[in-house]
Amino acid sequence: MADPEETTDLQTGETTELETQNTDDSAGRHTSPPQDVLVRDIFSIVAESMHFSGPIPPPSMLKEYNEAAPGAADLILKMAELQQAHRIETEREDTKRANRGQILAFLLAAGSFACGTITILHGHDTAGTIFGGGTILSLVYAFIRGNAKKE
Repeated sequence: MADPEETTDLQTGETTELETQNTDDSAGRHTSPPQDVLVRDIFSIVAESMHFSGPIPPPSMLKEYNEAAPGAADLILKMAELQQAHRIETEREDTKRANRGQILAFLLAAGSFACGTITILHGHDTAGTIFGGGTILSLVYAFIRGNAKKE
């Protein structure tokens, strides 16, 4: 006599029907096949990994923080706001510093080139050419080196 038994695949969720044979022995008792025939051990390991980028965790995690320590989510958001404000201020200062450096470099180069030109006009062609040419070569070198660092 066949007794249907259902089993579910944990990965796919499909349900399949297994047939097992139950028999009667000579005394009329109901017996089953050995356990290793009937039982299939199915083990499934589920691993969950969560990853987020940035200073603010996802809302579900913020809720868990708040459950663990009331007010923790507000503290995390405040810390993220302070970090953002600090980053913006640092970038603003870096931009000012870079602009100031460009202005000073331009003034130095213009002054050196002007000195070379004045030296040439006063009859010292070799010294004026070295002075002005050196300035131009320095600017070209700095420009090329700056572009190579960016790449």
